[in-house]
Amino acid sequence: MRDEVLTRIQALIPLAGEAAMSLATLRLAWVLRDTNAPSAIVGASRPDQIAVNAETADVALDDELVKRIDETLGPVIERDPDRIDVFAKRP
Repeated sequence: MRDEVLTRIQALIPLAGEAAMSLATLRLAWVLRDTNAPSAIVGASRPDQIAVNAETADVALDDELVKRIDETLGPVIERDPDRIDVFAKRP
């Protein structure tokens, strides 16, 4: 993962804290609220992680928090589903 992406993800930690949730919950709730993402692929190595992921399905992020997340992630994410090439070769 590029340094710019990692830096921006680290910047989400305070936002998750303000919302009283873990970064894992914040990121999954953010993905699931996007109508362009009909599902999310998640990983878990422990049963408690599976439980937290399942509980996240009921988490609703308020508009202000979503705006702050979007501003934080900025240009490192692609929002246009027509521009996402799932078969593109990674660098």
